[in-house]
Amino acid sequence: EIVETLGSIERYLEGLDGVHNDSSARYEVEVASDKPPRITVTRPRSVVISVETSSVIHLEYRATDAVGLQSVDLVARSGSDDEITIAVIPSRKDVPTDSHDSNPYVRRRWERSVRIDVTRFAIEAGGALPFVLKATDVRGQAARSAEHQLHVDFLPAIPEGGEWLRDLA
Repeated sequence: EIVETLGSIERYLEGLDGVHNDSSARYEVEVASDKPPRITVTRPRSVVISVETSSVIHLEYRATDAVGLQSVDLVARSGSDDEITIAVIPSRKDVPTDSHDSNPYVRRRWERSVRIDVTRFAIEAGGALPFVLKATDVRGQAARSAEHQLHVDFLPAIPEGGEWLRDLA
């Protein structure tokens, strides 16, 4: 139950077998304003991630929210400043709950490792692609991680023939 105003809340308990308490318990409630979620890329720690054009990168992150998380997306910015968004979290119904969560579809903390196929972004050799992870809570508030960059290393073509091996000696 989400309480949104200052005041009190009263609870009367009754078990499945019909046993109940004779009086309800009253609790004073002090409401704090809801804040956007927090998200951090925990691995790799480097802001610039060097990859090859055909690489798969492994990202680990931690996202938290006081009310509950809705989604986590990877948001990349292409050369034309268009945003490319890729969902990195399954839908809420597929996410197992923490034991302290009362709603089986809302989770307050996600710590995950995801694999991202770099070929999805069509980054040319020597190019870079800035990206962030964006966490959205169940109320629609969003926050972004610090910006990271995928940098595709420039790999020169391998010369044909075996003569270039003699030059190395």
